[in-house]
Amino acid sequence: MDRETTERFDVIDQRFGAVDRRFDGVDRRLDTMDRKVDEKFEESKRYFGVLAERLESMVGLIAEGHHRLEGQLHEFRAWTETAVGKLDQRVMRLESRRRRGGSRR
Repeated sequence: MDRETTERFDVIDQRFGAVDRRFDGVDRRLDTMDRKVDEKFEESKRYFGVLAERLESMVGLIAEGHHRLEGQLHEFRAWTETAVGKLDQRVMRLESRRRRGGSRR
């Protein structure tokens, strides 16, 4: 090869060397970014795991409260039905006495 061709190849080699160095730098930055993304992903996963546990706990408390309210409502209905039944019997006795002309107390 002649000197001019050799010089041209040297210039091309230098340019390829510069491109290779730039690619190496880009690779390092991408590796750093990959690590950061992985770290953030794991951090987010832990955070959302904690949130899910809290939400699960809250839903459990709501379900427990709902169950208690259902029990109280059932007891109230039973008491109300009993009280209304007793009042109905008293009213029927009073009306019966009134029709018969019974005594007043």
